[in-house]
Amino acid sequence: METVLLFLGLIVVFFGAEYLMRKLLKVEKVNLSETPGGKVNNWGRGVILGVALIGVILFLDDFADAILWFWIYYFLSVGILEAFLEWRYFPDSKSYLVSLLQIPFVIGFLLIAIYLLS
Repeated sequence: METVLLFLGLIVVFFGAEYLMRKLLKVEKVNLSETPGGKVNNWGRGVILGVALIGVILFLDDFADAILWFWIYYFLSVGILEAFLEWRYFPDSKSYLVSLLQIPFVIGFLLIAIYLLS
């Protein structure tokens, strides 16, 4: 029960931080699926997930923290991909800044959750 409450709290803080970043930077949320970047985003996420899963399968026995590094790699790569595509397809919007600022929050929340649960 404690673990569920921890993750719910972290999710609330994360979405609250995203909302505040969008308000402070005066950035509207953009939708990549309405542009040609939608297909690139879907393919990129698939490739990133595939590479990360192969890495976990290969290094799970050799590396005890493989799952933690899987999530860090996955969220870092997806965040950078999303920020790049927002910058590329919405050059007049500063939405990519919010995506880049979310990366440290997600990785920080992962590390906090691991620290509190261990």
